Amino acid sequence: MSVALVFLTIAALTATAMWLMPGIGIAAAMVLAAAIAPPDPVAVDAVAGPAGIPKRITGTLQTEGLFTDAASIVAFNVAMAALVAGGEVDFRDGALKFCYSGGHP
Repeated sequence: MSVALVFLTIAALTATAMWLMPGIGIAAAMVLAAAIAPPDPVAVDAVAGPAGIPKRITGTLQTEGLFTDAASIVAFNVAMAALVAGGEVDFRDGALKFCYSGGHP
């Protein structure tokens, strides 16, 4: 669910960037969005410590943060490759790269 939220956030930020900067292409907007979309796993410690959240739950949230980081890094790389090549963003290639990076040790 968190990975889906990262991709949804990237989509919303991409649309917002394209709306605020009409001359920007989808690849450039997606690079910007992917750079700022993921939540910070360190923030879990900052919030969980004072709130008294058990370590087991904190550990799970930090692990989840690694998946959200992977999702945004793959989205950033796919968008940057499209931007540099001057082509379109290949979402199928991005999905394959994400599945590979998520399942590869």
